[in-house]
Amino acid sequence: MKWPGPRLALVVSTSVLLLVPVAAAAPAPNEPVPRDPAALARMLETTTNQLGAAIDRWHPKSVPAPDDVVLLALYQQRIYRALGANAKLSRTTIRLLPRGLAAVAADLLAAHRELYRLTPPLTTHKIKVGPALPASALLSAYREAQRRFKVPWEVLAAVNFVESKFGKLRNASAAEVAEFESVSVRGFENEGATIASGAIHPPSILGDPRMEMFLGRVDGRPVGAAMGYRTDDAIGVFGVTVVASARRRGYGTVLTCAAMSPESRLPSVLAPSPEGAPLYAKLSFARVGDLSIRSESPTPGLDL
Repeated sequence: MKWPGPRLALVVSTSVLLLVPVAAAAPAPNEPVPRDPAALARMLETTTNQLGAAIDRWHPKSVPAPDDVVLLALYQQRIYRALGANAKLSRTTIRLLPRGLAAVAADLLAAHRELYRLTPPLTTHKIKVGPALPASALLSAYREAQRRFKVPWEVLAAVNFVESKFGKLRNASAAEVAEFESVSVRGFENEGATIASGAIHPPSILGDPRMEMFLGRVDGRPVGAAMGYRTDDAIGVFGVTVVASARRRGYGTVLTCAAMSPESRLPSVLAPSPEGAPLYAKLSFARVGDLSIRSESPTPGLDL
């Protein structure tokens, strides 16, 4: 039996709504940081979660960090700096964070206080900067240095960050060289020793890009120094010293690790004093030979 009328074709149409998560816009470089503890706690939690997700999306890690990673990391850093500068705000805000994040934040702020005791505020008004190595290259270098020298890579990264913001800060000054000389002579001789500015290291030493000079401060007071000189084959570590009143607190180890420039992945060489040899042995240095220095007319007071 056939239907007498025209055939009717039924077409069923369905619409599907796809909900795709969209990452929130990254904060601007000058985004205000809340000063109310509750708002600041919420912002730190949100920023931390968003930064973690942005880092997960960043592939491969050998390419420069995408803008959202950079901006979120900058904002998180500014939050922690605001907390580090205000003990009351820090205590109140941490109490409002989820337990896991609160523990991380407390550790970071404690490390911030201790590390920045070694580095007082910059006195220069003009800061020279340069690009840091890729994050993957830095991490690889830190882990290689950890394997070789038995120093946790997190410690090496912290030193690299405090000293030069992972190699981005390139500043030095003649005044700092003079301060370096002063603490060096007090470390190698006694804390009352003095030296004329430029007697050992003239300001022109700053013109050699292969030379790095490290000055360790605690609460703004210079307590130690070290130098690293880079060649194509190795890093020469020289002049590691800490004044007597600040010894046996790990400052010599930190200065030595900084001078070794672990991010270069080059071997380090040095000629230790008998007193310093045990320290370098703990850092996995091995004896490879003897160094002799001769002088026809040694400088008065300088034992060669």
